[in-house]
Amino acid sequence: MSLDVLSFLQTHFDIIDMVPSMDGEYKVSPCPNCGNVKKKLYVNVESKVFHCFVCDYGRGHRIEKLFRDMGVSPQDYIIDDGIEDVFVETPKTILPSVPFNPKKLPEEFRFLIGNNSIMGKKALSYVRDRGINDNLIQEFKLGFCYDGVYKNRIIIPYYEEDLVYFVGRDFTESQTPKYLNPEWEKIQFLFNYERAKKDLSFVVIVEGVFDLFSLPNNSICLLGKFLSKQQIHLLRRFKQIYVALDSDALSVAYDLCFSLNTEGFTNLHIVKLPEGEDPGSLKSSFIDFVRRATPYNNLTQDSEIDHFKQMISSK
Repeated sequence: MSLDVLSFLQTHFDIIDMVPSMDGEYKVSPCPNCGNVKKKLYVNVESKVFHCFVCDYGRGHRIEKLFRDMGVSPQDYIIDDGIEDVFVETPKTILPSVPFNPKKLPEEFRFLIGNNSIMGKKALSYVRDRGINDNLIQEFKLGFCYDGVYKNRIIIPYYEEDLVYFVGRDFTESQTPKYLNPEWEKIQFLFNYERAKKDLSFVVIVEGVFDLFSLPNNSICLLGKFLSKQQIHLLRRFKQIYVALDSDALSVAYDLCFSLNTEGFTNLHIVKLPEGEDPGSLKSSFIDFVRRATPYNNLTQDSEIDHFKQMISSK
């Protein structure tokens, strides 16, 4: 028995292109770690390894990690083909519990507020230019790193009593990748959930961490393009859900709504943003687009989304 990796790719990725020059190699998108949609995530269905050439996600890991990070059980894709794949895991190890152990920020981390170094002032200026005021900077405990792996990156930590995760964003606009995140499991939490759950009347799902700050009390970010089963469970507490991804990811937003609807969610809304915009760039005006969101159940009457109808018919 072995893993049918190709079927997994065809089910869970928007774009799949075979690489003719390499046996079993496919380029897929989007990357569930960095969200890149330019087919930089390479997956080999024979050797069962994967690697994103933008964020370095997957290096040194087997394909089972990709399954888990996307909330998919490897057991669902095991086929009886007479091939013995010794790496296929037994049912008892599927989707293991990932404890919320305290993590550590980089040693080079410094808070933005109160830092008078030249680099600190540049980092603070960058965050303010993104429309984030000093109160939010303090509340979210934003900082930066002056050296080390995360040098010249804004550090956005997320706490649930202890530190759960953090995101590192280049503030010089000169580093690749733009975002550098720790290799920690992300399937059991929603970034900013602790703050958002104080108002269960609605929540807005955004794509990136900087998008949160346009509606900080009611937003959670995906840190990718997918929701795991654990994350979907957390969302059940909210009465209404708004999906507000970047303007170039509207089809992904439709797909998320479709997936949530099949899980029993009914009060779903699509937030359509102007071309080239995202919640972070819209800043305080973002709330106006949320107010004008289209209820998911009305989408099939919208002449602008024929591709949505095609997607539904293909499911």
